[in-house]
Amino acid sequence: MRVVMLTVLLIGCKKVEPAPTALDDLAHYYWTDFDTDAVEFGAATANLDAAIGGSTIDDMVFGAISDLTAEELELVGMGDRDPAAPAGIYYANVVRCSLAELEEHSYAINQDELHAGTYEGYQREYTTDFDAYTSRQVDTLEWVSVYDVAGLGVEYTATINGTMRFLPGIDDEATPHGDLLLVRGVLDEPGYIEGSDNERGLMQDYQLEVFYARAPREVIHFYVMWRDMIYTSSVNFDSESAQSLVIGGLEDWDKEAEEWCGAR
Repeated sequence: MRVVMLTVLLIGCKKVEPAPTALDDLAHYYWTDFDTDAVEFGAATANLDAAIGGSTIDDMVFGAISDLTAEELELVGMGDRDPAAPAGIYYANVVRCSLAELEEHSYAINQDELHAGTYEGYQREYTTDFDAYTSRQVDTLEWVSVYDVAGLGVEYTATINGTMRFLPGIDDEATPHGDLLLVRGVLDEPGYIEGSDNERGLMQDYQLEVFYARAPREVIHFYVMWRDMIYTSSVNFDSESAQSLVIGGLEDWDKEAEEWCGAR
């Protein structure tokens, strides 16, 4: 109770801007306000749920998201990159797991085992105190992931800086969907396709995930990606086929997560 009262008092000391209601604006809001408090995200998540029809969604939905801005890239140390190059997409689906299970699944270091066939190789190292995060002494966990991908005639290695935030629910009015989990990933450097003379590959990649429960074992998974991937001289991530492959991979991720939850 003392923690809740302190949170409310601190919020009362600053100006809180209303959360947007449009889905595109919300995607950018979560990105730019990633470090904000639970109450502000409580309102944003209620708006997101309305925008995607989260209370009734049974099948995945997806679409386009507008470009990141130079200021939004600066927030993650990528202010020198071209903000117009990455194409933005979103995906939303319901995953039949608990939020706690999906949190564990998301921070696990053995992603190559959880999602066999996705990676040729995978390594993850936590760069902040894992025990402090899982014991809720801190609300943020950070890591570096290095993974190898091979498929569709291309091979490359990517290094991703990941951040996870757990925001506990306060009450039904301030945080109507209860606890909230956010995950953000940023490509450290371009992952060039082998044999491309550093001209093709994963040039920029920014990922954002929002998880919230609509029922005890029904979690809404909202995912946003801004990606600049050059496959060939004529095919990049702007293409519908390339984006469809990613959407299909996300649907597979959710199904595999459900299988993992069900086997526990």
